[in-house]
Amino acid sequence: AKTADGDIDIDGQGGGSASSVASKGVMIYSGSSLSAGGDGNLTIDGTAGSGTYQNDGVFFNSGTSASVVDGDMTINGTGGGSAGLGLGVNVTNTNLSATGTGNIVIDGTSAASGGFNNVGVQLWASTVTTAGAGTGEGDVTISGSAGSGTANNMGVRLSNVDIDTGTNSKIDIDGSGAGSGAGNIGVQLTSGTNQTVSGPRGLIDIVGSGSATGTTNNDGVDLGTYTNLNFNDGGATITGTGAGTGQSQGITGTRVTTTGTGDLTMTGSSLATGSSNQGISLSASTIGGGTVTLTGTGGAGTSNNQGVRLAATNVTTTGGSIDVDGTGKGTAVYNTGVQLVGSTLDAGGAGTIDIDGTAGNGTIFNEGVQLSAGSTVKTAAGAIGIRGTGMGTITGNRGVSLSGSTAESTGGGNITILGTASTSSSGALNDGVS
Repeated sequence: AKTADGDIDIDGQGGGSASSVASKGVMIYSGSSLSAGGDGNLTIDGTAGSGTYQNDGVFFNSGTSASVVDGDMTINGTGGGSAGLGLGVNVTNTNLSATGTGNIVIDGTSAASGGFNNVGVQLWASTVTTAGAGTGEGDVTISGSAGSGTANNMGVRLSNVDIDTGTNSKIDIDGSGAGSGAGNIGVQLTSGTNQTVSGPRGLIDIVGSGSATGTTNNDGVDLGTYTNLNFNDGGATITGTGAGTGQSQGITGTRVTTTGTGDLTMTGSSLATGSSNQGISLSASTIGGGTVTLTGTGGAGTSNNQGVRLAATNVTTTGGSIDVDGTGKGTAVYNTGVQLVGSTLDAGGAGTIDIDGTAGNGTIFNEGVQLSAGSTVKTAAGAIGIRGTGMGTITGNRGVSLSGSTAESTGGGNITILGTASTSSSGALNDGVS
């Protein structure tokens, strides 16, 4: 379907019975192309029919494309079914583009009532590109709400996807997971070396919340593996809230790379019970920005609920500050406020570094700030401040622990380390600074 300057409107309602499968609201078959020229808008609304599984609201099959110029592209889908795979909007190996001032909006809701993989919006091996150069032009908005069921019911899932916007455009991604089992993540960017979300001078905003009724791995935002966020001078904000009964982080990722001269802010919190519920947990990653702010709050469970945990991760700026603020929670052990394991914080120019950590009030080794395994905190000329408060009832609840690590200002900046150990511990090794 193609217009020179007119709108394209597609509205579909799936049929079927309670035992039907694959009752899509709108199905775009392989090889199809939708193009609205000039100021024409492209609008697709699809609602899945009754049945068991694979009932998507809108499904773009492999090898399809959709484009607008100065009009907007809007895709709304509601998935359904009783046995899983009821996606709101499902886009596979498809090119979505706005070549003029048009915006792209994708909004998906899964109304499926059981099973797994009831995802609000899923993009797989696809590209989303816009070219708008002015404010309010070329924005990309993706919103997804997962359906109920058991496992892997995510709000938004992007796998091997490129999202590239115009000069001053915004990228907004917002997802809410749902379900009673594991892996019900708010926003997930799954493994793929060519996975890039970029905005030359615009803003990237990612918000995700995991299922509050789930079990484990119900993360708020899972940045996946080998994900690249390139925000240039526009900046990026990532906010995640994990939930469930354990191992559910606010923000998590492995081998993640962020680049840009704009400011990067990550705020992660976990509402999960149990253990290993970090506010922010990054491993083997390279995090850069004009300034970098990491704020994390662990879940109020038992053990290993760190506020911010960085493992083999490098955080760098070219002249801006690095601020890391973590609050651990939990009733048992290793609920550290800020934990760096073999990681580096490096602020260039006059940039400063501030680390503030408060431990959870557990039993043993609940330290405010812990730097270990050769971690380095370094500035070129700016000051360094490390402040930690230990909490706990028995042993090793230090304020600040620097074990085999380095704090260095190479250009004359001051270094301040303030540690307050737990005042309610009955055992040994409750040092203010160690």
